[in-house]
Amino acid sequence: MNKVSIPKLYVYIALTFGILFLFLTPPFQSPDEGSHFVKSYLISKGKFYPTIKNNKYGNDLPIEMKSYINEKSTYIGDRDKKYSFTQMVADQYDTMDYHKNKFYTYSTSTILPIVYVAPAGGIIFSKIIAKVFFMENISTTYMLYFARIFSLLFSIFIIYHAIKKTPVLKKTMMCVALIPMTTFLISVVSYDSILISLSLYTIATILKLIYDKDEKLDWKNIIKLGLIGVVLLNVKTVYFIILSLMILIPKEKYGNKKEMIKKILILIIIIMGATFILKLPFTWIGKINEPGNLASKQISFIINNPIKYTGILISNIIKQRNFQLNGIVGMFGLIDTYLPLVIVALELIFLILMPLTEEINKKIKISMKMKIILLLIVLGVTSMVYTGMYVSWTPKIIKNAIGGSTISGVQGRYFIPIVFPFLMLFSNKLPKNNKFFNIVQENYLLIPLITLIFSTFTLVLRYWA
Repeated sequence: MNKVSIPKLYVYIALTFGILFLFLTPPFQSPDEGSHFVKSYLISKGKFYPTIKNNKYGNDLPIEMKSYINEKSTYIGDRDKKYSFTQMVADQYDTMDYHKNKFYTYSTSTILPIVYVAPAGGIIFSKIIAKVFFMENISTTYMLYFARIFSLLFSIFIIYHAIKKTPVLKKTMMCVALIPMTTFLISVVSYDSILISLSLYTIATILKLIYDKDEKLDWKNIIKLGLIGVVLLNVKTVYFIILSLMILIPKEKYGNKKEMIKKILILIIIIMGATFILKLPFTWIGKINEPGNLASKQISFIINNPIKYTGILISNIIKQRNFQLNGIVGMFGLIDTYLPLVIVALELIFLILMPLTEEINKKIKISMKMKIILLLIVLGVTSMVYTGMYVSWTPKIIKNAIGGSTISGVQGRYFIPIVFPFLMLFSNKLPKNNKFFNIVQENYLLIPLITLIFSTFTLVLRYWA
């Protein structure tokens, strides 16, 4: 096993458990998978943007498809409700009427189509296979499994290159990518998979530019970082600040001062220009009239009471820490299937030990300046995630939420993109001949494999046993 490179090891393990998770998780038993699938399905049909009807964003969808998705949502919270092999086969071979359509709203209607390329490609491929085998009116589940497979392969491809590219903490990055929740999210239809994989790839690219003397900030890297910036900015803006690591790229990598200004301007133009083009269709579609102004009132409260809100923010982070840590490690299904606490604790301890014990190239040292920026990124993303939910979500579900002490809707999976930057804070130079550190590094695959195996059994017990 030592002869196999770390990136390839990741591919073998992620493929094995990703495929297991893909088929062990019944249709639409992951957060918002129904909405993500609907968006992917519409994109596969060339419908990239929503329309407006009755002052709501949405699209026409097959009635049978939407009914099937809604039926699967009844699993939420009912841990005694099971799926079966017979039902799985029946769901895949069932046919669907595509002629009866109705206008539906869905939560991902305004998300830019760029993040659904992989699952949409899977759905298109499923239709091609169906044509080859003379299958007609293919089922929703049949398309869903192809969408999942393509999402899994695409995410593994990006993460493989991220691990291969990073000049530091390769094993640590691999272990972050093998966290059960990460593996679960890349095996279902969700934009979380692309956000996690692109975040890791962005960090790896910037680290290589910082530490590798032969790596240049050429136009290829500028375009690459610009396109990634477009995705991060427009899908989950909070992760865009990961690009602030570019501050540490040595000036000589840009070339002379003129080249530096030119490249920075090009990067900005790519991000802003592509964003403008992708959002331009919304000017033709029009805008809906949002009822009330709860979000603006919440923002006003934060601006006028910064000290009080800081207290609310810190209090909620502390109160929700156990829930969020569980969500980072493994909270499967419709946020109702937990791993045993001992497994969660084991995984968290192991993740901290990895950067503490992983030997870094002697010529490379993660500086205090970088650690300060990494800490600011972690704190920035965390506070922005909580604040975003305080403004946009909490007022919708809690009565008298304006200026309230509760922040609702935050989930641990939102923090996975900043797990690696957080772990980098623990990197250090290893003491030589430390037996414990050597044991951890020699057996670094043990805990990831244990947690993934337990996760597999957890899914089996939840949905099949």
